[in-house]
Amino acid sequence: MEIQFHQKDLNRLDYSLSRDWIEINPEGYYASSSITGINTRRKHGLFVIPGFGNKYHVILSHLQEEVFYKEVRYPLFNVEYENHLETAGLKWLVRFEQGRFPAFVYEFPDMRLVKSLILLSETNQLILSYRIEGENLSQVRMIIRPFFAFRSIEDSAGADHFNNKEVFLMDKQFRYLPDRDAQEIFMQFSEGQFINSPTLYQKFLYRKESSAERIIEDLITPGFFEVSFQETNQLFLAASLREDSGSDLEGKYVAELERRKMLESTHESWPEEARYFYDKLQNFRRIYSEQMFYYTSDIFRNEFILSLHCFIVFKLLKSGLNSSDAKALVKQLIHLLDQRRLQDLFMGLDSKIRVEAVSPFMIVITLYYYHLLYDKSGEMSEVILNTILEIIDLIRKNKLPFFRLKMGKLLERQYRQSDINIKNDYQVFFPIRQNFMINVFWFNMLHMAVELGDKKNMKMLRYKRWAKKIKNNIQQKYIKNFMADPVKAPQNYPFAFHPSMILAITLPFSVLDPKQAQIFYRILIKQFLDKNGIKFPVNPGNPEEFIVSPILVAEFMTGWMQLMKEKDFLLNFYNSVARNFNFVLKNGTVGYIPNQIGGDERVISKPSGVATAEMIFFYSQMSKYIEPKQNDVS
Repeated sequence: MEIQFHQKDLNRLDYSLSRDWIEINPEGYYASSSITGINTRRKHGLFVIPGFGNKYHVILSHLQEEVFYKEVRYPLFNVEYENHLETAGLKWLVRFEQGRFPAFVYEFPDMRLVKSLILLSETNQLILSYRIEGENLSQVRMIIRPFFAFRSIEDSAGADHFNNKEVFLMDKQFRYLPDRDAQEIFMQFSEGQFINSPTLYQKFLYRKESSAERIIEDLITPGFFEVSFQETNQLFLAASLREDSGSDLEGKYVAELERRKMLESTHESWPEEARYFYDKLQNFRRIYSEQMFYYTSDIFRNEFILSLHCFIVFKLLKSGLNSSDAKALVKQLIHLLDQRRLQDLFMGLDSKIRVEAVSPFMIVITLYYYHLLYDKSGEMSEVILNTILEIIDLIRKNKLPFFRLKMGKLLERQYRQSDINIKNDYQVFFPIRQNFMINVFWFNMLHMAVELGDKKNMKMLRYKRWAKKIKNNIQQKYIKNFMADPVKAPQNYPFAFHPSMILAITLPFSVLDPKQAQIFYRILIKQFLDKNGIKFPVNPGNPEEFIVSPILVAEFMTGWMQLMKEKDFLLNFYNSVARNFNFVLKNGTVGYIPNQIGGDERVISKPSGVATAEMIFFYSQMSKYIEPKQNDVS
């Protein structure tokens, strides 16, 4: 299914100039504009590249196309200057489509032209396709002018921005470098010729900028492409940062389309889909991180969020994809911890690292899973054990700011005013006033220390006794009451339940007995499993408000595989989740998976490494069960 905007909507400028499209590849290169083709923001451009320090640079701003048929001129472009809005192209633009890629459909007497564009995944090359249909194509020619900006998305180009106005022509391509400090650009073309005719166009306006002052700039076009359609009905243009022969632009274009069909494929190709999301995650790490090997989600403050980094690595470890990279990430995490005093780190003394209540536990779980999966020789086990024991000791002495250890060895969350205030976002790991999951993590941490300590012949009896005591106290404090009447449990405890409780089942050491775990799982899926993902409570009002997210959906599926594998109706539910995620990607940005999806218009979709990592794990879990199941049926 495609998102489509038709001519009547495109001509309503108050409407169409507020609708943007974006095309993005795994390396973070993107193309974006309004659905009319008018750039309304400085960050718009057809070839925008990531640069050092999270700075994006607009290289190719836009194209201005004209078709000549029987010597009648049909301008296809729309553009806004400071004192003039040029919309002649809207007369011929009948439809904009966003499916696997953005496409513009133009119709004029006896002719139809479809312009589409894609960004290649591996070569970071933009390819545009112009396909024209109609009779008497020999009487059709086309002029295309590329406009360059060569600036960051926060700046504006001026007349003095382009010291060099000449291009260097080669066979079916040219290279252009406006200044020796700029990034050189190459443009390739499959048909026609490029005529060097540099011209500076002045005072382009960006009407949607938030700045109080009007943002205008000057752009340069070094010449124009001239193409006739005597022997073909399709033209390919490309832009890249390196030389390319341009001989197989069509082949590259078709190959990329085939790759994108993967998003609509059946279960057999889901491992490939997981790798697709992995590409997205790698870009997330490379572009939005303070340091190249850490993940973060706050790209505006350039702040490294420790718990989210651990969560992403934890999901990569569980997915089994690309073990060498997962190993490197764990070793880099250990290096980070080794460079800082743990107590100072958890107290928040490093302003560049955000630490949350869940951070100590996520560190331990990530290190433990690494040991479990890859540390066969025990090479890292001593380092991991020492880290776990140090964190346990800090908790035991009540030296961490997030919680305190009670006499019964249970942890109790310590609240700050910012914790207590009602928020409009959701807490994935720790809902407000949720001590249950803190103690599930605490219980697992003690068991992990015991297991590693036993391998090192250390006396771990104290931690074994603590773990046993904690399990008994959790049973009495949290489990016993709602197990007595599980049917009414969600109604009797409306704020006690949260999707993160699924980790009580899927973490290595369960505080629940098998029968309890099944009952507990039924309660959680009934309250939180949705065909679009997992419902998260955002506002404990009446009625309670939810959003839908991909976070923890793979853990819910893991719980099913461990406890209720014979219940095929749940597998159908997870199939629906997978289809809906594909649907969201297809109808939105063919790039990052949204952090939050669903019908709530208040919720903004945004890039999320956490959500993307969750989907890698989810698809890997799906493939583990579905492939054997299909083989059995065959």
